[in-house]
Amino acid sequence: KAREDGEGALDVIENATEAAEDLAESKCKQDAKDELSKSAEFIIQDIDAFVWLGYTVKENGSGAVIAYRDEAVIGEQKAVVSTALYAAVTAIEAAESSEAVDIAVTNGKAAMDSIEAAAEEAEAQAKSDCKDNAKKMIDSYANDAIDKIQQMSWLGGEKMRSLIETIHDQVDRGKQQIDNVASPAKAAEEVGQKRSSFNQIVANSEDAEISITFKAGEGGSVSNSEIKLRRKSGEISEDITATPSPYYLFKNWTDESGKVVSESEAFRPQKEDGAFWAHTYTANFERETASFKVTVKDAAEYAIEKEATVTFTTGDATYEATGGAGAVYTFSNVPKGLEGTIKVVADGFEPKEEAYDTKGTCPDLVIHVYIDPYGL
Repeated sequence: KAREDGEGALDVIENATEAAEDLAESKCKQDAKDELSKSAEFIIQDIDAFVWLGYTVKENGSGAVIAYRDEAVIGEQKAVVSTALYAAVTAIEAAESSEAVDIAVTNGKAAMDSIEAAAEEAEAQAKSDCKDNAKKMIDSYANDAIDKIQQMSWLGGEKMRSLIETIHDQVDRGKQQIDNVASPAKAAEEVGQKRSSFNQIVANSEDAEISITFKAGEGGSVSNSEIKLRRKSGEISEDITATPSPYYLFKNWTDESGKVVSESEAFRPQKEDGAFWAHTYTANFERETASFKVTVKDAAEYAIEKEATVTFTTGDATYEATGGAGAVYTFSNVPKGLEGTIKVVADGFEPKEEAYDTKGTCPDLVIHVYIDPYGL
């Protein structure tokens, strides 16, 4: 009986020992799995905390510059960690000794360390890519602004060059700021601010202050020689008046191409396509002219039959009359305001001169000539 009881006790002890060993193996493996799971959890937390991973700077549907994150990129990084953890846990389950468990844990940690290093490298690359993309956006916005400015002929070459140089300076500063930012959101903000700045330069240029010039041609004056105003928001409140000088008449207003823009003495430029342009307008005048007749007679009040030459001479010009039928000679289109002498020369008669001017009504006149007794 004692032997049977002893053998039974030994069986119980053996079973208990086997059970204890199984429990110890299970706990050892569970502790190992828990340790790897904790390592994987920390790595996943690190990936979640990566500032740049999966981000890109772009425009949304409303045209605003935003930092957009592709969660699929984060998911892929986390999936790699989960795959490595599953492989390590499988190795632990298959281990047949504590040494094998230790090896599985070591290999699992090494794999996850490599994954974390790769994720950090991916984060660094994402940072570089995101900043490069932000810089390219700044270049794109700057080029658009420069293209628009180069089409603004009213700015003039010097002003245009100055504005383009300003934009290039802003591009350089913007790229330096992008290099220093700590997050994609900040990069997007910098790009947005730079685009707003470029847009403002373009807007200011489109509504730039310009000068409209007014000139008077020969024979008159204008009431104002220049108006400075904003192209789009500016207004011209009063007419520019062209005033002819004495003995001149107003003709028209023309632009720099010679195109007639008004035939009224009072002229006020209007907006073209919603804006004023830096034109030069010229008021043109023409000399007032007169026509008058000279009848040539002899002392007995008879019209002379011989053809005569009748001229009107001023200080710097001589005008010759036409006709002669019935001894009547006609001066046409002689400028008004002149003082001079009318001279009659006819064969067999003494030359005759009389003072005359075209300042007043320019009446017709009769000039008497006398026979040359000496035949000179």
